[in-house]
Amino acid sequence: MTFEKFTKKDTQTDEPRVTLQPASGCFVFNKKATELFPPRDYYTYLIDIEDKRLGIKPTEEDNGYSYKATRSRTAIQLSAVAVLKEYDININELESYKRASVHKQDDLIIINLSEISTD
Repeated sequence: MTFEKFTKKDTQTDEPRVTLQPASGCFVFNKKATELFPPRDYYTYLIDIEDKRLGIKPTEEDNGYSYKATRSRTAIQLSAVAVLKEYDININELESYKRASVHKQDDLIIINLSEISTD
């Protein structure tokens, strides 16, 4: 048996991207998306059911209903299990999102749930 060199790499994107990991129920934001986040340890979820959007607002400290971020050099991870269950969002249908956008006037990072992608 002859081995061949595997030369393909996972392509990086220059776009902010958030992926929901169904196994852990966590949102993972890529490096470009982490640039949208102010350097805070805690984040609060807000939901717009009508327009199918999930907002993430940074907070200075744990306010009793915020979530602690796990940060690495290239990503931010936030637990999403409780908010997804509360609003009957099926984790198995939510694999990834194309973009996270920022509404600077409200200091929100927005995930458009209507733009769900499985790629």
